[in-house]
Amino acid sequence: MSLEVQVGNNATPTTGDPKYTGEFYIESYVPMIETGKAVMFTATLKPATGSAPV
Repeated sequence: MSLEVQVGNNATPTTGDPKYTGEFYIESYVPMIETGKAVMFTATLKPATGSAPV
């Protein structure tokens, strides 16, 4: 799985804000579903390569 995390400066991320990307294996995924709300989840990810993501 490819994952990109964009970090906004106290706002929605925009061009030029930091972002982190990497390739990961999903070790576990637990959704928390409540009717009428956004799906929240907890996931454990392991790097898919021997090096840390950039």
